[in-house]
Amino acid sequence: MIKKIFSICGVNFRVETPFEYNLGDNFIDFVIDNNENYDVVYKFEKKDEFLKYHTNKVFTEEQNSVFIENNKIYKEFREFRREKPHGLIVQDTDKLNESTCYYYINEDNYFTKAIHVFKFIQLEQSLSLFNTFILHSSQIKYKDKCIIFTAPSGTGKSTQARLWEKYEDAEIINGDRSGIRNIENKWFSYGLPFSGEDNIFKNNSTEIGAIVVIRQGNENKVKKLSSRDAFKYIYSETTLSFWYEKFTTPVVDTILKLVQEIPVYMLECTPDENAVYTLKNMLEWGMLNASE
Repeated sequence: MIKKIFSICGVNFRVETPFEYNLGDNFIDFVIDNNENYDVVYKFEKKDEFLKYHTNKVFTEEQNSVFIENNKIYKEFREFRREKPHGLIVQDTDKLNESTCYYYINEDNYFTKAIHVFKFIQLEQSLSLFNTFILHSSQIKYKDKCIIFTAPSGTGKSTQARLWEKYEDAEIINGDRSGIRNIENKWFSYGLPFSGEDNIFKNNSTEIGAIVVIRQGNENKVKKLSSRDAFKYIYSETTLSFWYEKFTTPVVDTILKLVQEIPVYMLECTPDENAVYTLKNMLEWGMLNASE
């Protein structure tokens, strides 16, 4: 049995597999040497036959079908719109940090890469047990603080991150995902092994200075959002397993706390340096007023 521990968002995930898989560039920095100290464990086993259930699905979508029966959760996973699942994760509702991952016969080829192993695992569910959530966003480090740009795909969050890198020498941490977590009353954004077209996978954490909701516009305008509006926008870009309250409630509570404590702005912007200076002026004004 091959055992690896991945440290993601400060949570240690132990993955036990009877097969080797390629870490790729995105997962190398997330593997740690210690194989004993872990918070969550996934044990992979090969299964010759498809499991059958005696209850109806509680949730279904393109990739997942979920069944809950006798205090156990069964999650089938399939990709590429295929009819048969690649495998099945089984969890006890009282021990959600322990999972048995069955992969079906003839599915060995799917699990040759770490990215597929973690797609199957569905990381966001385990992270929610630690009051941590994944936000669809790009993140930069600027003057020792993290600025997070969140928006639907194609809106320009990665563009804004690259503009800050170009004009303000900011460091891009991730172009597509941020792990958000509160530790000892401070908010941190974590790099993740998943990214967009930038292929930036940094395993580090930075204290959050601001979250910025991006919208395209003909001119550059920025305003601070109310907690209510901030929650709405952040929730809509959060990866959430809403079919089970033990995964959902911690995330909702965490977002509610976040928007009370971290400033969230709406930036209508153009894809040029003027957007950077418009936001920078607002952030500096906000920090000055916060210190008074």
